[in-house]
Amino acid sequence: AVTASLTRLDGIEKESFWAEKEYLGSGGFSDIYIVDDAGTKKILKVLKMFEMEISCGDFQQEVVTMSSIKHNHIVSFSSWSMSPCTIMMEYMKEGDLRTFLVENGVPSLEFQLRIAVHIASALAYLHSQHPLIVHLDLKSLNVLLVENEELGERVSAKISDPFHPAIVGKVSDFGNAQRVTMTDHVVLPEIAGNCGWTAPEILATSKAYPASDVYSFGMVVWELMTAKLPFFDHQWMSQLEGDIINGLRPTIPPSSPPLLTHLINETWEEKPQKRPSFDDILEKLDVISKKMINFGVDELTL
Repeated sequence: AVTASLTRLDGIEKESFWAEKEYLGSGGFSDIYIVDDAGTKKILKVLKMFEMEISCGDFQQEVVTMSSIKHNHIVSFSSWSMSPCTIMMEYMKEGDLRTFLVENGVPSLEFQLRIAVHIASALAYLHSQHPLIVHLDLKSLNVLLVENEELGERVSAKISDPFHPAIVGKVSDFGNAQRVTMTDHVVLPEIAGNCGWTAPEILATSKAYPASDVYSFGMVVWELMTAKLPFFDHQWMSQLEGDIINGLRPTIPPSSPPLLTHLINETWEEKPQKRPSFDDILEKLDVISKKMINFGVDELTL
């Protein structure tokens, strides 16, 4: 495994560092800013002061995790600070996948497959680590997009199509990530956030397996196919958790190629051991992509 190099972000508390900051938004525990770092745009993720006590452990976990991994489809981190609790990471110009889908609608099948491959390759890498890393918060908000400038210049002088081949996806937000060591799972102390992407075994038992990430991946691919949130049409959100445990899954569009529909259904299997690994998923996505290129969408049958 390639080890990333994270350095202490010295001088972050100085007023001069923040003089040119641009507020980008706010998450559950952090404020996000764009700053200039020696002529390069970077993102600062700054832990909110009132969340400091309950979130500092997650922040430290994120730093520890990011210091040990490096992959083309994982957002790169360069430095950190404990005063205030801050992580500096690469600037992803196109923003998160959820907002991208809301603004641009359902993308082409080619775009769906390409971003799915990017996400799956990142998770396959995480699951190949020793001990392996489970992400545990995979969703469209945590997939960030950026233009591959080298590819963009080679393919087109100016990118106007939001689904252009030069757009690549990278997995972010490792605050919930954990390493699986002595057993085949980890036990989560609590389950926070929207359960729409959460695997049924986590909801039922608080036990998370590598295959729990596979389930969440299937939900993100469904988002790519529909540009909608999982279970957006569920009438009783208070009952959603129990319904997921009992087998409820989103409806896959009839227009979805059968091969892709079959793969998504595999990722949503109730039992974790019946779901494919990310290596298997990459092989199947490769088959689907090659069939689409060589024979067209009509040939993507089982």
